Amino acid sequence: NNRVERVWQEVNARVGFPIKVAFVEMEDNSMLNRLDLTHLFATSTVGCSVARVLYQRFIDGWNNRSVPSKREG
Repeated sequence: NNRVERVWQEVNARVGFPIKVAFVEMEDNSMLNRLDLTHLFATSTVGCSVARVLYQRFIDGWNNRSVPSKREG
């Protein structure tokens, strides 16, 4: 599970954390009210769209990374 856990930590760092920071900053600046259902719907819709883009970028980067070859010697 260590490899999977490292991947999910990376996903969280590249996808979840930036979105959370943005929403917390919006709330701190009184741009987002968690008690307003319209705000919740809008942030959910935008957040899911942004997460989808960030996650796809992560997948593309992961699939195109260089993997060091194991050499026996």
